[in-house]
Amino acid sequence: MRTIAMAVVLSTFWLCAAPQTQAALGVRMPLTDLVRNADSVVRGTIANSTSYLDDKTGRIYTRHTLQVSHYLRGSGAQEITVVTMGGELEDIGQMVPGEARFYAGEEVVLCLKSRQKHFVPMGMSQGKFRVEKLKGKLTLVRDLSGIKFLGEKEDLPRKKAEKIPYQQFIQLIEGATP
Repeated sequence: MRTIAMAVVLSTFWLCAAPQTQAALGVRMPLTDLVRNADSVVRGTIANSTSYLDDKTGRIYTRHTLQVSHYLRGSGAQEITVVTMGGELEDIGQMVPGEARFYAGEEVVLCLKSRQKHFVPMGMSQGKFRVEKLKGKLTLVRDLSGIKFLGEKEDLPRKKAEKIPYQQFIQLIEGATP
């Protein structure tokens, strides 16, 4: 009995002393799968975001209004709603590691899955690419810092952001379209 009590105390100590990391655990989606399995791939600008509390789950979600400039795959309205987990209300907030984050005025390319009245980014932040002009060329930047991928060693250094030339991404979409 004494050995069990000591093991519980030591386990608790090591758990409390271990560095706390906040990351979602997920499966890395190759770009080809991300594009092929998306219901829509769109380019547009985030107009605004509004957080709300879901009465059924008690969780906070955020609705983002996206002004679509181009459908790179699929078709639809020029204004769509993208919903992500987490957000901030008057006196509370909820952060979901690995979830895509959006900012008003941000230009993005999104790989989306359709839901009843809105869309969600595929693979959380894996499906969000910020559009930037680097060295005179359009580049897509993807931040995967909040995701720990299954099968990848934690101690390996990983770039905080992945950069993909825009034209290369377009070619990928054209090759993935049946």
